[in-house]
Amino acid sequence: AAIRTALKLRAALAALPLLAEALRRSTAAQGSELLSEAHGVITHAKFPSLLRGLDSVLDGDSSQALGGGETTASLAHVALMYAVRPSVSPLLDVARQTWNDALEQIHSLHRGYVVKYPDMNIKLE
Repeated sequence: AAIRTALKLRAALAALPLLAEALRRSTAAQGSELLSEAHGVITHAKFPSLLRGLDSVLDGDSSQALGGGETTASLAHVALMYAVRPSVSPLLDVARQTWNDALEQIHSLHRGYVVKYPDMNIKLE
């Protein structure tokens, strides 16, 4: 849950500059005090450094971890596991290696059964 929250926070922080620009243009056109205040809030000086901090830990291509598009639940979990860059968390690195080893064993067993029982049309899904 923490990784998913960090991914959502990064996505929100990354969107703030575009929103700030739109508010700036709208405020200039309308002179709205509320829009001006909103612009001030979303252009807080800490936001870029927070985004840089998240980018240093999270992988750049982890959008599937949020379950967007046609991602299945199991693929979303795998994407979450790989959302954090290697060497950030030693335990996560061990979990990834264990996952990869288990997948290798599953694929090896599948190949063996396909060869041994060709008439069964065994599929791995």
